[in-house]
Amino acid sequence: MADTEEVGEVPEPVINHCPECGEAIDVSLLAPFAKVECPHCAKAVRVRTRLGNFQIVQLLGEGGMSQVFLAEDLALNRQVALKILHQDLSRDAALMALFEREAKLTASINHPNVVKVYSVGSDQDYFYIAMELVDYISLEQAIVENGMMPEREVLDIAHDVTSGLRAAFDSGLIHRDIKPGNILLTRSGSAKLVDFGLALQHGGSDEVEDLWATPFYVPPEKLDGEADDFRGDIYSLGATFFHALAGRPPFEANTASLDELKEIKSQQVSLSDAGSPASAATVKLIDRMMAFKPAARPKSYVDLLEQIEAVQARLPGATTSRVLRQKALADSGAGGSRWLLWAGIGVAGALLVAGLLVMFSGNSEDDGRLQATMAMGGDRVLTAGEQLAAAKYLEARTQLAGGNHAAAAKAFAELLAMPELKQPTTSWARFNAGLAALLAGEERENARPAFAALAEANGFDPNDPTSRALEAFFQKIVPPLTGALPVMPETADALDAKSFEAVGLLAYGLKNWNLGEFESALRFFEAFRTAEPPVEYGWIGQYRALVEPFEADFEKLRALPNPRVSMSQAELDAAVKALDEAKKQFKTRGAAVRLAEARLARAPAVVEAKKQAAAAAKLAAAGNSGDGAPNGIPGTVPTVRKGSPGTGGKNGGAAGATPPPKKAEPWTPEATAERDQLAKAAAEWAEPARDYHFAQIGEQVGALAFEDERVKALRGHYQAGAQAADAFLTKAVEHLAKGEYEGIVKRKEGVPIEAKVTAASRETVVVDLGFGPNELKLAELSPEWLLEVADGSWLDTGVGVDESRMTRWAEAAWFARLCGLKPRAEAEAGKILDRSPGFREIWESLKELP
Repeated sequence: MADTEEVGEVPEPVINHCPECGEAIDVSLLAPFAKVECPHCAKAVRVRTRLGNFQIVQLLGEGGMSQVFLAEDLALNRQVALKILHQDLSRDAALMALFEREAKLTASINHPNVVKVYSVGSDQDYFYIAMELVDYISLEQAIVENGMMPEREVLDIAHDVTSGLRAAFDSGLIHRDIKPGNILLTRSGSAKLVDFGLALQHGGSDEVEDLWATPFYVPPEKLDGEADDFRGDIYSLGATFFHALAGRPPFEANTASLDELKEIKSQQVSLSDAGSPASAATVKLIDRMMAFKPAARPKSYVDLLEQIEAVQARLPGATTSRVLRQKALADSGAGGSRWLLWAGIGVAGALLVAGLLVMFSGNSEDDGRLQATMAMGGDRVLTAGEQLAAAKYLEARTQLAGGNHAAAAKAFAELLAMPELKQPTTSWARFNAGLAALLAGEERENARPAFAALAEANGFDPNDPTSRALEAFFQKIVPPLTGALPVMPETADALDAKSFEAVGLLAYGLKNWNLGEFESALRFFEAFRTAEPPVEYGWIGQYRALVEPFEADFEKLRALPNPRVSMSQAELDAAVKALDEAKKQFKTRGAAVRLAEARLARAPAVVEAKKQAAAAAKLAAAGNSGDGAPNGIPGTVPTVRKGSPGTGGKNGGAAGATPPPKKAEPWTPEATAERDQLAKAAAEWAEPARDYHFAQIGEQVGALAFEDERVKALRGHYQAGAQAADAFLTKAVEHLAKGEYEGIVKRKEGVPIEAKVTAASRETVVVDLGFGPNELKLAELSPEWLLEVADGSWLDTGVGVDESRMTRWAEAAWFARLCGLKPRAEAEAGKILDRSPGFREIWESLKELP
């Protein structure tokens, strides 16, 4: 058969016979236990219900490489867990060898703390392993449901698993993939080790080139390519129980980069820094197991068992956690399947039991709950394409639950491109794609389109209550998740936290985090943590771990410095250093990093503002000394003293700028060309003016070279005007930076918002909508609103009309003019024109320019 396949011949079809009519059905593309419609009698029947000596009863779970079924061993009359390699992988010789190798290696171990393998075989192009049926909950699930686990219970589990590893080692095996998902807690109270798929005979060569082990728990020496030995398993075991005692993994490793993993693993961690209440003896034990150098770890499994027993003996209390665990499992056993998550699922399998798309028979209440999870309550017949979509969906969701946002996004995109996809899987895939984008910090570009697509969903069954409820949920969350503004707190009231709608709270929190509303995001996260979705939506509970990095980053954000003009230079330097360090330490992507970067970018503007403030103070002091130097911005507002040198009239002109000749002389062609050149340049400055880059305009004006004296004068007036507009903006920012403004904030685009301004710089303005800070770019704010703020605060302060007041009017006039607000500009200029003929002459001379 192998020879014919090598030359490209099509394999013989796999034929089953319909149990209703007896006719042949080609099941080559169908998975075991699939329900199909017989093409002959149109009855819905199960196919591939028997492999070898095993009669499949029902589907139990699905992992990345295999499915697991409850099956009857017809030869020995016993129930087993039957693990079957996915068909699309079965033709891969390397994977089949790995699969068979796992069975044979595990079968060589006979120990109560290792799941027993009975046999291995192949039939109908499928490979399978028959193994012990275990009534259990995985350690991974226990951590998700309980957070930090009791110290005594963890030590009991550690003792059991170490005993199993010792037995495996005595049989010549190293596990190489110790993690919470591969440790099963049984109803009898013991712990069992499962999945020796990556096991290696110690002293032998490793034929698997890829780094398969889970990054959270992989020993650091593995990343350097060093040979595996039992001390690597001890490290992984320590990392696993660090996770159980702390409620979180010892490392965050959302990366596939080997170099980044090495950097992460090079940092020595201690359980004492993770907030665990474990005793000093247990902390010391876990830290020793996770020592960076293998030589510093326990020297053997016997040594490790002795150390565990020594710590157990020092703990107070007569009742062991093993007894408590037995009682808890027994109490939960009404109906049974709350804990019946059978062994053998393998890589990531424990995450996938609840919420399966592939349907199986059975009339129990628990079976019904599982069926309702993804197929809208009915035992619907699935096509081969739909079963492939189901497997793809489970793979994508597992990637997301594991924090691999990029892989999840790619998998959901591939899934959504499949024509076989039906509701509600289509909408769940879109929703999860939106979550993946939010976790990656891509709220605007990818999350909003994904959520917006939910509004266009069709294909829900109007006659099915579950289908109608799902459709209503997706329609309900579209507006808040696709809008430009943060989700308001009261929006959560519309979600039922005891149904599948609880996952909407996670989406709301991630949305607000991406928009910089960190405090409100944390409140949504807390509501999601305490929600109680139904058991058939167990995958929603798995997503609780996704909020942990955000909670950790929130603590860093609270200590994040904010550069201000009031800081000394030393304080400003320290703030910049702290911001640079914080940016590297954030665990999440998007808003937290952007906030640190925005504050870093603000630092140069703060330095410049400090210089301008010092220069303005010096200039004001010079003006008040009576030496004839003008106050305010040179070249914009004339002094009011009669006869001041350089003025253009009886009451003074625009000091610092060359006034145009009083006699209207004819413009030569050369002068006209230069004036037109200045006018053209002024028209091009409209764009930087929209972003309030007045200093840039001033520099560009000053760089223009002219020969005609009148054009030079116009250039000087325009440059002084740009400086005046910039001075207005500086005053506006300094006023907003005081944190005193609270009211309507108007943007150039979008509806006005009610907010309190808490900080401001030349780049950003921080507003609080009532549930946390949110940064807006200064350029987003409308010039009309900035003038309104000036009207209500500093623009018209003072008694009488003095030079200082006229300076502020002139600055406002130039700001309005360059922003294209001609009526407002003329109104402000009109306050000065009758008081200063020189200013009038300058202002009117520029009317021909934009």
